[in-house]
Amino acid sequence: MSPDLTPGQGAEWGAGSAVAIGQRHVEQGRPCQDAVQASVGLHPFVMVCDGRGSSALGQHGSTAATVAVERVLWCAEPLLQRCLDHLGPEDPFALAGWKDVSQLLLRSLVQAQEGLAREHGVGAAEFEFTLSLAVVGRRGLGVLQIGDSCLVLNRDGQPTLAASPQTGAFAGETNFVSPTETDFRRAEMQILPVERLTGIAGFSDGVSGKWLHHQTREVAPGVNQILDRLATGAWDENRLREYLHQPFWRLGGDDDRSIAYLVRPRIPGTPVQDSPSAGLEPTPKKEELDHV
Repeated sequence: MSPDLTPGQGAEWGAGSAVAIGQRHVEQGRPCQDAVQASVGLHPFVMVCDGRGSSALGQHGSTAATVAVERVLWCAEPLLQRCLDHLGPEDPFALAGWKDVSQLLLRSLVQAQEGLAREHGVGAAEFEFTLSLAVVGRRGLGVLQIGDSCLVLNRDGQPTLAASPQTGAFAGETNFVSPTETDFRRAEMQILPVERLTGIAGFSDGVSGKWLHHQTREVAPGVNQILDRLATGAWDENRLREYLHQPFWRLGGDDDRSIAYLVRPRIPGTPVQDSPSAGLEPTPKKEELDHV
């Protein structure tokens, strides 16, 4: 990205998201606990939150988080300009600045949880959620992650994880943005380069089973195909939402599923390098990608 371009203008991004409630939640009469946001502005960002499943109020925490993050990022514009626009991602002062922004974000999220606790008359821990956030600058990409939601970065048609999902030894075990851990030691904060970055996708753990190899954590090649179709306009948010409602998601679990994305719009027919399969089956399969 050229240093004289304004983020979100000279190098434009397209943004969108889609959410599907898991069948288990439908049967239990519970709402979807995922909340997503993708926004294009001075600093485009994508975020995914997943409320703690063992809480009946988890959806309130994740939804409040999307509102709080957008507000804080708007107020933190001067800090974002310094750490993501003016300083290179290898500069230690850039990372220090992004950590300051991340700490500000996390403190604001805990405050939102405490406000919900007062409103509902329960403990603030009832509003815990996972968080994956990426903020795009002219020179750096700020990444903040707590828990098992994920961020995939697409460079030259090769999707890779920005950070490994934080999972424990047992199914469903992960970390959360929590009012009980205000030192945020479990938070992963990093700045990555934006060169050749053509797409970003954030997704909840309900999507991970199809998009990530469960042992190697490699990203399935089909993810690149989806981001490419979103970039060319062959897919839109409605088509992505339709994809998340495909029956194959019910195999091996049926959790809430959410995806938020940023893509650089591309003219159809211009070449995109294919992602190597690395021994993985293309997931989703071609017939799933071509679903109408």
